[in-house]
Amino acid sequence: MHSGCGASGLFLTPSGSGWILWILQGETQSEVTERAACVRLHVREELSQQMTQQKQFNLEGNQETFLQKLKPQTPPIMNGPMHPRPLVALLDGRDCTVEMPILKDVATVAFCDAQSTQEIHEKVLNEAVGALMYHTITLMREDLEKFKALRIIVRIGSGYDNIDIKSAGELGIAVCNMPAASVEETADSTLCHILTLYRRITWLHQALREGTRVQSVEQIREVASGAARIRGETLGLIGLGRVGQAVALRAKAFGFNVVFYDPYLADGVERSLGLQRVTTLQDLLFHSDCVSLHCSLNEHNHHLINDFTIKQVRWTDAGKATKYARKVTSSLS
Repeated sequence: MHSGCGASGLFLTPSGSGWILWILQGETQSEVTERAACVRLHVREELSQQMTQQKQFNLEGNQETFLQKLKPQTPPIMNGPMHPRPLVALLDGRDCTVEMPILKDVATVAFCDAQSTQEIHEKVLNEAVGALMYHTITLMREDLEKFKALRIIVRIGSGYDNIDIKSAGELGIAVCNMPAASVEETADSTLCHILTLYRRITWLHQALREGTRVQSVEQIREVASGAARIRGETLGLIGLGRVGQAVALRAKAFGFNVVFYDPYLADGVERSLGLQRVTTLQDLLFHSDCVSLHCSLNEHNHHLINDFTIKQVRWTDAGKATKYARKVTSSLS
């Protein structure tokens, strides 16, 4: 292939990895430089033309695929018909102030305030494609089969032990949970209960309402029987998920030493949070002055705290044993 730069003996030929510039003898340095610049311009124009042709070919060849991707894809119908404005039901609640603003433009929201599917309106059973639920209603297979168009259930919370997951899957109904729902509120309430147990706030409040007159420190101790100093006590957490970690941070601020047992958690979390980890439930019970459970209920941890495990608690003296048993029992009730 001739370079097109005159008949001076400068030629450009293709090679496996590009182009080769051939220069005949007798040319000066300036002539070589000038002709090399001409060759570079020629190569640049040729490559630009090839790239333009390739782009046009790709666009024409993939035009049908490209246009197909632009088309909105209709999701497959898992269970029941697809309505233009679907019905979403809050099964066991009356307050739709959160759901309504979010869903008002795409769905119709209904609240049922039901304790069982027998209390749910027939329209919801026949037309609802989505269901939101807390923990007061239970959906077993016979309940799920009553819904004719249901495609998804959202459990507002982390646990989903009140839903028959296996049956829902067999019926083509997806089940989702919300692990981050009410984490801070749950942790706050947990610590309030722990503080109440240690400082006997409920007992003192009841004595005040009954008109009990307390005039000395000894009388306060008598009325608040079982009150204990918090700082230096050991709080044992069973489960260190979102709520467990939130409780641990709050408890440390009050002076608790925090230990936890969680066989599913990766190593290293205890170092990042400044906690102590134990490898067995028995170790946790032995080292703890107060125990708090923060794990989703399932077949593996059902009745995790029972008569047998409570008996494994360390007994240092009768007073502490009574106090510990009272705290554990109150936490479980």
